[in-house]
Amino acid sequence: MCGFAGRIGDGPGDGGGGEIRGGAMKNVLLAVVILGYSCSAATGGRAGNEGGPALGGTVVVPAGEGQADAGAGECAFEPIYFDYDESTLNPGAQEVLDRVVPCLLKSERPVVVEGYTDERGTEKYNLELGSRMARQVARYLEKSGVPEGRLKTVSYGEERPPCTESTEECWALMRRVEIRFE
Repeated sequence: MCGFAGRIGDGPGDGGGGEIRGGAMKNVLLAVVILGYSCSAATGGRAGNEGGPALGGTVVVPAGEGQADAGAGECAFEPIYFDYDESTLNPGAQEVLDRVVPCLLKSERPVVVEGYTDERGTEKYNLELGSRMARQVARYLEKSGVPEGRLKTVSYGEERPPCTESTEECWALMRRVEIRFE
């Protein structure tokens, strides 16, 4: 069985309040994506996000990021995956969002909704598509009770890819929306 429990920065001897900065964070997040992909391949499972890549588990959020206000617990944000050239939410994506809404409602922190696309298409088109994807997720969160004033959308288009191969599997990982606390 694949899995990981705990938060980055909670290792022995680091006092539990460690931070990861710069390139180290990119390496940690890449390792988390690879671990999830490997675990999924080993178990043949999906993360309840139909239409997205076969990833298992949730993304580990570093200490100090993605945590709700005191007493509200920690939000486990998962990427929301989209089909090629699509900005509509599929049922699996809605299930992922439904799992995070209760945590978002317990917090008053601003929420950033980031849209990412694969490398196919022009830069301008991909920025527009990423923006549509992010707005679609923000609308769903708003309809679920998260105040519009707390939601900020941003599109990175094809920037910040989680992988660099020109394969269907990698492109599927690129087409996503990520949610985080500001």
